Amino acid sequence: MLTNAAIFLTFLNNFLVLCKSLNITLFGAGEGFAMISGTSMAAPHIAGIAALVKQKHPHWSPAAIKSALMTTATTLDRAERPLQAQQYSKLDTLALVPATPFDYGSGHVNPRAALDPGLVFDAGYEDYLGFLCTTPGIDAHEIKNHTNSPCNYTLGHPSNLNTPLNRYFASCGN
Repeated sequence: MLTNAAIFLTFLNNFLVLCKSLNITLFGAGEGFAMISGTSMAAPHIAGIAALVKQKHPHWSPAAIKSALMTTATTLDRAERPLQAQQYSKLDTLALVPATPFDYGSGHVNPRAALDPGLVFDAGYEDYLGFLCTTPGIDAHEIKNHTNSPCNYTLGHPSNLNTPLNRYFASCGN
């Protein structure tokens, strides 16, 4: 069972999707189970969902699959309540508080919706190269040394990279 998983924006096209989780329930042999939290528990769930999306859409790129996962995520839990985050109080007790985009990234993964997301954002090698070439502070000679490609292709501005953003950054304006 996947609860409170989050997907965060990445700038790599190697299908790196970062996740964090709370309370992944593991069922073992017999009646044993355990509640375990953390990225190591969420990553296999996200990878499995991504594999299902790839099975349905075999020609989609890793960026398109990541887009499907991010753009169909929700900020509500399965009970239709806003996502919550764990926070320590002044008395060092753990409390649940309303989550922010820094807690949930794109939100709670919705596997069914990710299978048929409607619009997906796709990006390829040249798009990421253009992103690097237009990012201030990155040396074009270093890009050529590492990629064997010159900075001839540009996006005009790094923000023109065709990729989904999480809700917070999308609502911040410029």
